[in-house]
Amino acid sequence: MSDLVQRAQSFATQAHQRINQRRKYTNAPYTDHLAATAKLVATVTDDPMTIAAAWLHDAVEDTPVTIQDLQREFGEEVAQLVLELTDISTPSEGNRATRKAIDLRHLAAASSRAKTVKLADLINNCTDVTKHDARFAVVYLQEMAALLEVLKEGHQDLYVLAHKTQSRCSKKIGIKGALPNVPVEWEPHASQTLFASMVPRLFIDAFAAKDLAAELFSFDAIIPSHEVSTFMEREHQHVVGIRSEGRVVGFVRQDDLESKTCG
Repeated sequence: MSDLVQRAQSFATQAHQRINQRRKYTNAPYTDHLAATAKLVATVTDDPMTIAAAWLHDAVEDTPVTIQDLQREFGEEVAQLVLELTDISTPSEGNRATRKAIDLRHLAAASSRAKTVKLADLINNCTDVTKHDARFAVVYLQEMAALLEVLKEGHQDLYVLAHKTQSRCSKKIGIKGALPNVPVEWEPHASQTLFASMVPRLFIDAFAAKDLAAELFSFDAIIPSHEVSTFMEREHQHVVGIRSEGRVVGFVRQDDLESKTCG
């Protein structure tokens, strides 16, 4: 292990331990995730700056550490990689789907080294989420599909592994076939009244166990919301998919249709 990687490991471990950060589902030390991510990165590159960034990739996002701190400790190059891996959206910028779209565009402009780290991060998180939270995995796996579309410049071995991991996790929770990708940008025409202010949108709390097992109905985005709401009430459907150009690009609950004005 190079001196740079060793210092990054020590720095990241202390930063996350100071706030007692734990893994959500297992309560294991958060450094377990950092170690797994760095280990995956090290299987495809021996570049110490990339491996150091893998250890540090959540430091700015999750702890009081700043980019300036990383610049002082590790230099501009490592700090830049971490900046590329740090989400830039804020809660005030909208719901989860809106924020994820902002962060996706940020990641799309990242370097190939940063994208390699992100692939390793996704592989580890995907496995963990699917194992412990099948309901949220429906959302996470679709978000992962969108991210993979902009991570093609990452190391090809990890890119292939990420696709295989997503496919395996999808099958594990009963999703057949490839998950639809959420477009980076999709602006509906003014006449597309159903999703004028809502596409693309994913709902973490929209799915119950029966929703995962049942057939999911979907509608074109141009269908008026009151027609979809009437169908959902008649057929006792809590969630339906919304299609654009033949692909499901999001999900909506009946409550959201009732509370949204169309057009």
